Amino acid sequence: MDPPKGVLKCLEGLMANFFGDNRSWVLSIIGSVYSSSPSVISALMGRPRTTSSPTIPLLRRSPSTAWDELCRVLPPLICWELWKARNMTMYEGIVSTPSRLCWNIKALLLGMSQARPFIQATQDDRELVLSGLSINMTQMERPFLHWVTWTRLPLGYVMLNIDGSSLGNPGHSGAKGILRDPEGHILSAFSLFLGPMTNMEAEALALLEGMRASVDIPYLHIEMDSQVLLNMVTGNDRVLWKLWKTVSRIKALAIDRQVSFAHTNREANAVANALAHLASSTHISQRFPPTPLLVCIKGLAHLDRIQMPYVRLT
Repeated sequence: MDPPKGVLKCLEGLMANFFGDNRSWVLSIIGSVYSSSPSVISALMGRPRTTSSPTIPLLRRSPSTAWDELCRVLPPLICWELWKARNMTMYEGIVSTPSRLCWNIKALLLGMSQARPFIQATQDDRELVLSGLSINMTQMERPFLHWVTWTRLPLGYVMLNIDGSSLGNPGHSGAKGILRDPEGHILSAFSLFLGPMTNMEAEALALLEGMRASVDIPYLHIEMDSQVLLNMVTGNDRVLWKLWKTVSRIKALAIDRQVSFAHTNREANAVANALAHLASSTHISQRFPPTPLLVCIKGLAHLDRIQMPYVRLT
């Protein structure tokens, strides 16, 4: 099977700088690769296949199936082998044959799939087994849906949700905390810009600031979406040296009162997450009150109060 004329014209122009006037040799290699796996190459180049499924475009951005992944990695592998063959011919006098280049490309694909198997997610992925390519594939795990809601507390307790954000990690960072009564009504909140630091430092400073803001509250329950920070505060893991002073101050503020720490999913920590991103993106520190909360933040807090569930995929 010969490759489409439009494909040859495109690839001829792409490889002209590599091989100069040896275009016929380049085209014979491309034609050999194409004929060795016609269904794969035709899909890569946008040529309709014999099946009724839609054509897969070249270089898809977010590969999620075996076809998508192959469309992403195969064109650069072909270019890489052509480039190596050109250098071996020019500098070592070794001339590679088209069949040898095809074998090298297939060997690279096999090695990649052994290190990280391609994900078989659709019926089209099964056709790769019949295309002449030897690659390892694994079945896609089906996501499991969880319903996640904000946690209500017993009477007398106050909930503190904290979060930290770092744009770039390290980068411009923000810390946030919000205090709510057992019914979910907002007592106070803060959104602080911290400057350049890591995400873990921002999380720890958010917890410290929340502990300071709630120093007069005797019964306090704290939730955070960082399992690493939770383990350091509760003594289940070693404390990073950069966070040692911060964690020590947090533990000191928990003395002589009922303070409990717990992990929560990011979906159930939406209000804290929104305020943390607000500080890191605007570079402004705010406290509520006296500053009024944004409407979107109030809306998220209202959804928590009425126990609106969030969907979590695992």
